[in-house]
Amino acid sequence: MHTRFSLPQHRPRAHALLAALAAAVMAGCAAPPLSAVVPRATPDFSAATTGSGAVRQQFVLKDPRTQQAAPHTPYHLAIRGMVLSANPKQSWDGVTDAQGRTVTVLSDQPIASSAVVLVRRFGEGNYGELFSVSDPANRPLANVPVTLSLCDGREFASVSDAQGYVGYVATAAPCAVTLKMRFATVSVGDDE
Repeated sequence: MHTRFSLPQHRPRAHALLAALAAAVMAGCAAPPLSAVVPRATPDFSAATTGSGAVRQQFVLKDPRTQQAAPHTPYHLAIRGMVLSANPKQSWDGVTDAQGRTVTVLSDQPIASSAVVLVRRFGEGNYGELFSVSDPANRPLANVPVTLSLCDGREFASVSDAQGYVGYVATAAPCAVTLKMRFATVSVGDDE
């Protein structure tokens, strides 16, 4: 399951200005690393594998701002929009290795970059939800700082990646999650 949050509708000119200003402000804000995906990392052939097939692929969890690997970080990896014929499982949870690499996925065919969703995982349990943010035209919003607030009181800070993904929240029982986006307040003068 995947939940996409959108910004409310604004007047086109005001929305464009707000988006441009927010992007500029957000570029300088610090936030903990989340995820970006670089498929086909140099495989660690001693790493754990899943699936079957001749094609071996590993992926690297990266900070969307610095593009540095995220070592020893909980992750959620999902393959979307393509079927791995010999591998009925389409998503995996784990912890990256010292180089930020995921489990090695074995398949009959190469996995297209556009089919890979790799995000930081927050929490533990069998219930989970993937979160992302987008604008009113359903375009992903990158580098947006967010807070994920869970019904049990826990909060996780994150930042959206280039595809707008914020992270995957896992819980032991069904739990409502509130996503709060942090944007700067900007005053805009008259056009005189």
